[in-house]
Amino acid sequence: MAITPVDIIIGKPSVAAFVANSPVQQDFTTPHALDFLKMRLTGTLTLAGFTTAPAQFTESLENLIASFNLAATGKTAGATTDLLSSVDAAFLRFKTRMMEGTDVTRTPISTANGAYAFETNWKKYFVDPRSDKGALTRLFAGTLSSLTATFQFRDPTAMVYGGVGGTAVLSGVQIVTQIRGYLNASMPTPSPYVRETQRTYTVNQSQDGFVCDRVPTGNILRRQYFKGMVGPTNYADPSNSIFGSQAKVEGPHTTFIINNTVPILDQVMPMLQDDNKSLFGVESVPAGYAIFEPARNKRLSKSLPMAGVDSAQNTFDVTYTPGSVNTIQITDENLVGVSVAQFNA
Repeated sequence: MAITPVDIIIGKPSVAAFVANSPVQQDFTTPHALDFLKMRLTGTLTLAGFTTAPAQFTESLENLIASFNLAATGKTAGATTDLLSSVDAAFLRFKTRMMEGTDVTRTPISTANGAYAFETNWKKYFVDPRSDKGALTRLFAGTLSSLTATFQFRDPTAMVYGGVGGTAVLSGVQIVTQIRGYLNASMPTPSPYVRETQRTYTVNQSQDGFVCDRVPTGNILRRQYFKGMVGPTNYADPSNSIFGSQAKVEGPHTTFIINNTVPILDQVMPMLQDDNKSLFGVESVPAGYAIFEPARNKRLSKSLPMAGVDSAQNTFDVTYTPGSVNTIQITDENLVGVSVAQFNA
């Protein structure tokens, strides 16, 4: 039978409707093989009665989604449930921007009294646009008994904060999800998939070599995404100011070390950010962000096998900003279930 591409809205219910500080679930179970999910967040923020305007976060729209979890359960006897994604919307927008080479469609809010209709978009990728074997990790959702998305919402304080004498009210907020999928696509054996998870660390003092452990091991490390934040919360504005050396004249380093001794990455952060521009073909990399991609030539076989790795850690040279919450977030993108033959092909 011919392979049939489809671009359709999915989800039961049809939208994820906003509930402040609460998780909202959607059933994404579908017979299609999935390249990506594309999500659109819309709504209205109304500010009223402020005598002094509040401030807004740089990623104010995306901050409304504290986490996006995607859980998949197999159909066969004894099948388990795995979490394919546990990330925030700010990361998903950033990754989409870097994969597509341009920012998403986005209508921002403002901070004067008034009503602001807003929109932002992002993708959750299953097929890697930057891989020579991207289709290998296409998600064959028809083999699953369930595919469940959970959106953890925050409240209006995730968008604007401070100000004097006013209120911030959200209305009509919802997320709609579209798939790019296929019917009758051939499934590889085995059928690997992408898992994205996040680690967060609080910086309390300036130091070189701030350790970020808890690195996932056992699979294929495709990428790591770094983000520094400084501000009133642990999801504050992205900032380069957190990356600063106390003693190294060349600038702040970031490293990735496995088994306590083997340096896989040791680069000055501003140089890594500049390198990302040419690697991903973008005009600029947003402040506070950087990506470590072992497979610079896009080849799956040049990704980093983490099977047999006993320990791994990232380190950063950091400068602490007093009076603010200083946070480093790392998103690990791993490929699960890749066979030796698939990896080396």
